[in-house]
Amino acid sequence: MERQTTLSRWADRIIEAGWLLALVFTPYYFSLLSARHFEPDKAMVLRTIVLLMLGAWAVKGIERATALGEGLSWRAWWRAPLAVPALLYAGVFVAATLVSVQPSVSWWGSYQRGQGTYTNLSYIALFALIIGNLRSHEQLQRAITTIILTGVSVSIYGIVQHYGLDPLPWKGNVITRISSTMGNSIFVAAYLIMVVPWVLYRLTLTLTRYRTAPPAVAGERAVDWSWIGFTALLLIGQQALLLGIIKFMAAVRPVNGDFRYWWVFPLGLMVVAGTFALVGTSRTIQPSKKLTTTLLIGLGGWILLLLVSYAASASSQSVNTADPQLRDWWLWLLLGVVATGGALVANYVLPQRTTLVTRTFALSQIIGYSVALGLILLAIFFSQSRGPWIGGMVGIGSFVYLLLLCLIRLSRERDLPQLTGPLRFALFSTVSIGVVLAGLLITFNLSNAPVFERLRDVPYVGRLGRLLETNDGTGRVRTLIWFGDERGGGALGLLRSNLARTLTFGHGPETMFTVFNPFYPPELASYEARGASPDRAHQAWLDELITKGVLGLLSYLFLLVSALWLAVRQFRQSQQFNSQVLAIAALAAIIAHVVEVLVGIPIVATLTMLWTSMALLVVNGLLAGLYTLDGRPVEVVTAPAEAASAAVEQARKAPKDRGKGRAVRGGGSGRSATSAPTVSSRNGLRWSYPLLFALALGLGWFWNLRNTYADMFLNQAQSFTPRNLEEEAFGYQRLLRAVETDPAEDYYYLQLGNSLLKLVYPYKLASQQTFDATTQPRSTQHIQDLLTKRGSEQQRVLWLLTNNSAEQILDYARLVLERAFALNPGNKDHPANLGRLHALWGRRVNGGTPELERAVEWFEAARRVAPNDATILNELATNLAYLGRTEEAEARFKASLALDPRFAETYARLGELYRANGRLQEAAQQFVAAIERNRSVLESDTRQLAPVLESLKAEPQALAALHDGFERQKQRYDQQRQQAVAEGRTPVTDPRFLSQLGRVRAATGDIAGMQAAFDEIVQADPQNVAYRQLYTQALSDTLQYDAALEQAEQALALAQQQQLSRQATDLQKLVEAMRAKAGG
Repeated sequence: MERQTTLSRWADRIIEAGWLLALVFTPYYFSLLSARHFEPDKAMVLRTIVLLMLGAWAVKGIERATALGEGLSWRAWWRAPLAVPALLYAGVFVAATLVSVQPSVSWWGSYQRGQGTYTNLSYIALFALIIGNLRSHEQLQRAITTIILTGVSVSIYGIVQHYGLDPLPWKGNVITRISSTMGNSIFVAAYLIMVVPWVLYRLTLTLTRYRTAPPAVAGERAVDWSWIGFTALLLIGQQALLLGIIKFMAAVRPVNGDFRYWWVFPLGLMVVAGTFALVGTSRTIQPSKKLTTTLLIGLGGWILLLLVSYAASASSQSVNTADPQLRDWWLWLLLGVVATGGALVANYVLPQRTTLVTRTFALSQIIGYSVALGLILLAIFFSQSRGPWIGGMVGIGSFVYLLLLCLIRLSRERDLPQLTGPLRFALFSTVSIGVVLAGLLITFNLSNAPVFERLRDVPYVGRLGRLLETNDGTGRVRTLIWFGDERGGGALGLLRSNLARTLTFGHGPETMFTVFNPFYPPELASYEARGASPDRAHQAWLDELITKGVLGLLSYLFLLVSALWLAVRQFRQSQQFNSQVLAIAALAAIIAHVVEVLVGIPIVATLTMLWTSMALLVVNGLLAGLYTLDGRPVEVVTAPAEAASAAVEQARKAPKDRGKGRAVRGGGSGRSATSAPTVSSRNGLRWSYPLLFALALGLGWFWNLRNTYADMFLNQAQSFTPRNLEEEAFGYQRLLRAVETDPAEDYYYLQLGNSLLKLVYPYKLASQQTFDATTQPRSTQHIQDLLTKRGSEQQRVLWLLTNNSAEQILDYARLVLERAFALNPGNKDHPANLGRLHALWGRRVNGGTPELERAVEWFEAARRVAPNDATILNELATNLAYLGRTEEAEARFKASLALDPRFAETYARLGELYRANGRLQEAAQQFVAAIERNRSVLESDTRQLAPVLESLKAEPQALAALHDGFERQKQRYDQQRQQAVAEGRTPVTDPRFLSQLGRVRAATGDIAGMQAAFDEIVQADPQNVAYRQLYTQALSDTLQYDAALEQAEQALALAQQQQLSRQATDLQKLVEAMRAKAGG
């Protein structure tokens, strides 16, 4: 039995709390206050938790070495199962980072995911912390309980989404395909399939115990039902509290958008995670009063702080009472607090159970685990994620197959031939069912029989029949990323391009986002956001090869094969049924993950589960006595509940001495009957313990949480669309804070630079009409000027706008964007944004030709980074056209068309080039080709339809060709709407297209057609100011001044109502002009 000091025991508690919180936070936690919400925030929290755990482990190690005189046998650790594979994998990660094309990104991780070497070392550290400190069956079962209850919680929120009850307005369709707390339907299913084997493990053991459990006697039955009610109340309270917290965070918002409620979700989740430890058989035999007291204090303190904060903020916050999914937030919080608090109080007064397993209690557990399994499987089904579906089926099949093998062996050992036959039949049936299902799945995907064609259109099930489809949807996306197209070589082209890196340590962790650009297949832009570059191959082996090379892939496979082989060894060698089933569960979870990532992406939650499953597998062998770590055997306790039951029996027989009764019973101290003795000792290094924890907290802030805090400022800036200078200035202030908080993140500089551009155009230029020598950029300008404290944030904005000309602000934007480029030169967005800056400077301000030349230079630099990006090539060509280099511009546009003939924008820009040079017939041809690919493309932020129509009037045939093209698109548009109605869907109105159609009709004299198009817009979107303004202009152009005046007045009223000050000023002038024309 391991000796401990008081401090080492507390360190043990902190470490265990850490891995339990990691198992809860990585799947469930997300932040509504940050811009990224999910993956990076989960990674930052995990990294911080691991730092605190390492600090506690250091304290424990010092205590053992100094106070107890025990050293750590590193040589024994080398012999520990999975130690060498894990260290080898970690070593490859570090080596790949050192030789990475972007070492900083490889270490810290990308802005989008945060999954660099540091995060992966945190998973491995968590693995080591569990192996080095989990030493009892009670701890093991507590971890498994936490895994199951967290999986149930994630599933319940996903099911809530499916039935349209989600209080959060996510952008995607979370009803058809749930995303729960992961933000992605594939991610949530990938996590849940790793939870299923652990539920099956518990269900198997409970069914086994039920067969031999005695019926409860009269007195025991009442106690059993009391504890069953307590558990049910606690489980209900947990879910109500979690849902109430989510509703509160969505419904209650400070007016100024500050972060006063940042703590509500994480601290509330910590309280709920703590209550997970109260769910289990051992707590009914030996309740932990200390844990219950701690949780009551935590719950009470949390709700008290929430009530005080809410009351104090009554005048400075808004509460959404209109949304029916949000206005009942207080009811769910009340239900959660009352139910959870009531269960905690009941834990004090409920009598202890005296029999470990009774039929009544075992039956309730069977029902509970069956419900948990059903909820998780339902959530997986609602995700409609085919990769996880197949991974989950393989994992479940592996569990059932190995369990039947285990039971057959057990029946032989116990000489139970009456069971061996049925079990063999069950094994044969399982294999047969698996073969049949595999055959059906293959046939479903290959056969064109009518029955299978109809099944492919059935919701949910039909997706399994489209696994091999590579011509559309996600299947096409994956094949393009893997194999590329005729223009970009994809992942395989990237691997072939640099064999030296591929055969060694790859390009570096988290670098695919940048190194993939030269091999980007342009066709991919037709399926995903144009300009976005994949940062994952959607295939784990390819990801390993790209980021860590052949050595990385081999170390990855060595780790997985070693873990699977360890599970098989434990399954064969262990003499304990519980240990065998646990090995099967761990193996099934690992297999499910391995199969899923063949077409998926490892995420924070699944990687945490993978490393935890491997750690529990190693610990399982330790507790089964199959090996040791330090040469000292681990005391084997068959089950914590059995030890507690024995303690209760001992307490019955012991003399009625209060002190001894408490010591044996353990109810007051919360210490089990098998706890290690506490040794009182002193050492001279205890002064360092506060420093260790302060260091862990400091590193947690500077390495992890600071980035999340900065992202909260970014979220404030991006949470709305600015409608006036005041709102634009607020966004600028928030972005300054983001840069100040995390000055090493290039993405924040990129956003700050864009904000400066928006302050220049249109706001600064609207008030500054002349430019002289005094407006030129100062030679002393520096980024620090923007960050200098000037009394208040508002004064910093005032200083920028009042003490700097448009060109000086543009120069600050240049400095900011160049800093972003210096931090991450591999990101194509940085040189492209610098090109846009200089283009604006040259065209809108007085920069002229020199600035346009700089714009061309930056766009050329961006093209060198991303040669297959048609958007960058188009912008380069456009600026060449501005410089009068028409032939070069035309050649670049045609190169862009050859690169990506699907891109409508290229045709539109080439048409503009022809129009500007008087080639109107060719311009019309390009415009028609453009609208055939995107019917509303002829009007955007950088292009207006009015000049096009004015030019084409000089060539009636060209204008007629454009008109015919629009009318063909109107026919397709009407057909799409009719089809939507026929299929029971709501037809979608496209006001941008209708607006352009109306003006084209007006230009060709079709007045009635013009009015019909605009009337359809006004009916569909009556609050839109811009379309009414366009309608006014079209009516005026066709001499219908009275109708134009009516539309202009309505547009002005809407602009004033919506506080659109700049538009209202323009509309006031338009109203006056229409009145003059109507009166004339």
